Amino acid sequence: MSTDYGKIRLSESYGRAITSTLAIVEEMLNEMEVLINCKEPPSLFTETEDTIPASAKKNVLAKIRDMKTRISEIKDTLSLPRTTVRNTTLVLSRNGKIWELLCDLHTKKLKNYGRTPEGLPDFLDPLVSELISITEEIPKILRTRTR
Repeated sequence: MSTDYGKIRLSESYGRAITSTLAIVEEMLNEMEVLINCKEPPSLFTETEDTIPASAKKNVLAKIRDMKTRISEIKDTLSLPRTTVRNTTLVLSRNGKIWELLCDLHTKKLKNYGRTPEGLPDFLDPLVSELISITEEIPKILRTRTR
């Protein structure tokens, strides 16, 4: 089965592969723009030091715009679809990944890194369990608000 994507006929699998790859590239380019402009959200664990000279920022941002223009050309020429993703879906996806990471942070799982430091389970495990409980509340909240 093939779908008409402008002048070039692509199979659905080709269309999906190209679309998903370019969507990821675009997302990374957007992230690069944020980093270059030092407008990333604050973090408890990292501080971004602005080491890019103004002229280099200008040049890299121009390259990013150039890449986005070419991506747009590919999208338009192949009539690649624009998909709508519900922010609920994205939040639930990120929340699920956070839940998974937190489950691996219990000290029973950390034993692979060596002998558990004394007192760590009593301190860390309850807090990690609280964090996990909070992540389990988020889907419940979103389900009640989206109905």
